[in-house]
Amino acid sequence: RKLMPVFGETIARLRQKIPDLQIVIPTVGNVESDVRIWAQSLEGPVHIIMGNSDRDDAFAASRAALAASGTVTLELAKAGVPHVIAYKVNPFSAFVFRMLAHTKFVNLVNILLNTEIVPECLQDRCTDGVLTEYLEKLFADESTRARQKAGFQAALQQLKPEGESPSQRAARVVLDMIGGR
Repeated sequence: RKLMPVFGETIARLRQKIPDLQIVIPTVGNVESDVRIWAQSLEGPVHIIMGNSDRDDAFAASRAALAASGTVTLELAKAGVPHVIAYKVNPFSAFVFRMLAHTKFVNLVNILLNTEIVPECLQDRCTDGVLTEYLEKLFADESTRARQKAGFQAALQQLKPEGESPSQRAARVVLDMIGGR
């Protein structure tokens, strides 16, 4: 809900530059109603989809994505979809996170590679202007798209099993990061 206004403003700005832009919003049951109500405020066609199969099809057809920070970003990386992440929490929570975090990144791809492959638009950078700028670049600049895709491959390679499952490896990376190792 916190990101809906800035996502809506970003979509409006992108549609001014890309009039035939198709918006596809994968969602899940517990927020589907809120997403559908919000989507009615957006101009132009919006496709709301449910379920893993439809989500995977949407990812396969996508040129770029805007996502809230979370597990979806690893799914987008696995699908090879260049993307930008956004996240905004209350200022106190952000302050506490910065004090406790042992990493400068929140996106798992960026954490694994220790560089910003996926733009992280957090807190004050989570604005329609910043998001639009990054997304326009993903739509138009093949070298930016290629850099992200190469980064996805390198990060996913690190998650390949070497005696452990990818989810165990990802959990270990996160736990190592939390432990400051």
